[in-house]
Amino acid sequence: MTFELPPERPGRAPDPDLATRRGQMQAAVDAGAWKTAQPPLETTLAGRRCLRFKPEGAARGYVLQLHGGGFRIGRPEFESLFAEALAKRCHVEVVVPQYRLAPEGPFPAGLIDAYEALKALRAEIGNAPLIVGGDSAGGGLAASLGLLAPELIDGLVMLSPWLDLRVNAKSYVTNAATDPMFSTESASIAAELYLQGYDPTHPLVSPLLAEITAYPPCLISVGTGEVLADDSLLFHDKLKAAGLDSRLSAIGGMEHVAVVRSLEMPGAAETFEDGGGAAAGAWSDAKFAPPAGFQPSLLGMTYQGFIPVGGGASVVPEAPGVVLRFPPTNLVATSQGFKFFEILIKLPSCSVTPLLSGAEFVDTAGAALQPVDPRVENVECANRGQCNRDTGLCECFSGFYGVACSKQTTMV
Repeated sequence: MTFELPPERPGRAPDPDLATRRGQMQAAVDAGAWKTAQPPLETTLAGRRCLRFKPEGAARGYVLQLHGGGFRIGRPEFESLFAEALAKRCHVEVVVPQYRLAPEGPFPAGLIDAYEALKALRAEIGNAPLIVGGDSAGGGLAASLGLLAPELIDGLVMLSPWLDLRVNAKSYVTNAATDPMFSTESASIAAELYLQGYDPTHPLVSPLLAEITAYPPCLISVGTGEVLADDSLLFHDKLKAAGLDSRLSAIGGMEHVAVVRSLEMPGAAETFEDGGGAAAGAWSDAKFAPPAGFQPSLLGMTYQGFIPVGGGASVVPEAPGVVLRFPPTNLVATSQGFKFFEILIKLPSCSVTPLLSGAEFVDTAGAALQPVDPRVENVECANRGQCNRDTGLCECFSGFYGVACSKQTTMV
């Protein structure tokens, strides 16, 4: 199913209270509330102001990060500390554009700006990996971009996304006492400013209500006590029911968009570190798989699906585990059992650990092996992956990692 943007509509001026709140946000920015260790590059993208947070050295990929703020008070600086940490940790360039806010720019103004930024960034970087992320309202815009242009996006990361602007989910009631950031009242006010009479069931307004047949692999993170918890849980269920690739990280005790606000908040570090590992598996899609007929000279495997073999080895997936077959010459006997010996493994994706967990090891004749502490001498990361010698981990372009890759590091 294809989706089309509706035409722009005129808006209205903000009321004095909203204008005051925006002024307070600007004053906080001017006072250095979101100041980073290294100032971002302030420039424009698709004619709109944006901040770009660059890693040291060449970027492995790009993240288009859409800020939150209920469609009415957000700005790129809100993402600064998170974006800087992401760029440093994952060696990506994080691009945070400003989009038009309500009520001056009602739906679809902000989404149009986000879409234009996505197209401009994709044109700039060519085929480099591109993840679209967003928190709260920005997470809703990211979800809508997944409907509009899945072919431009390699993955989505949505943090406490607002996906249903009808504001009638049960979690608005059940989690009212556990969400200090958002409420039925504030959501209703924000939705009215953004919609100004537009149908809240339109799929690009409320992606939760869309009929979805194609979608980028995604990670959805939410605190179980948020009023928006149902948006995330139901959207994840919807994607899974459609046979699409979605990973859900629902964390108890985590507040709304905690990871963007501070990595010291409960659940934030878990979202930043562990949530990325789940996303890595979700991104082993066709775009990252080797082309048809690919025959490597080295043993290789992906997280799921495509499993190339070579050098006399074979890899046979079996439920519930996996049978791995290695040539006897690649194994060395010890008093404790068998260990890998100088196997160079080229990983087309970087989330092989779940595949190997609980695996059975047999030789090419089918005889069972009992490897103790299996290790690898070398791992070559494929698909833009790199070995991080500081952490001893084979990292995807985004830093979301799955296997050990330094010499003599336990693999399973």
